[in-house]
Amino acid sequence: KTAIAHYKKALEIDEHLSNGMGQCIDKFNIGLSNLEANNLLEAEQYLSNSYKLAVSNGSLTYIQNTSEKLSILYEKLGGNKRALAFMRTYNLMNDSINNKTKVALQYAKNQETVATSNEKLDTANSSIKNNEKLGLESNIDGVFSNLMYVLIAIATVFLLIVIVRLFTTN
Repeated sequence: KTAIAHYKKALEIDEHLSNGMGQCIDKFNIGLSNLEANNLLEAEQYLSNSYKLAVSNGSLTYIQNTSEKLSILYEKLGGNKRALAFMRTYNLMNDSINNKTKVALQYAKNQETVATSNEKLDTANSSIKNNEKLGLESNIDGVFSNLMYVLIAIATVFLLIVIVRLFTTN
């Protein structure tokens, strides 16, 4: 009950500040505390409101969290269809968040590869400039190799842009 009182005070502050995401989190915490205290109807009220705020604020994490708790709540209330619907939403959000994490990690690895490729290109370009200054002809194989590095770097960046757009538009 003490936790609920503190969360309600935080909710008042967030409502005064028009902080939608803060209200979402506060209502989630109040709903969760009520769920744990087996105050199911009050838990339903706060968790449902938290879910709506999570959706309107685009918070995948809180859509996932509230979906999971609403599924548990409706199972306790005997609303198995609603429980199943929220469990499906939870699983979908869980998969989505995991996929975004994997894409972010792959993007970071690709950025590291691009940076390494750029360092090799810089080194190769310096070598070519030094050879030209000395009046030596550039090796055709070296130029072809440099061209391949550039094309690979461009293709990697293009692929990353396509992947990021794919996951941000869904």
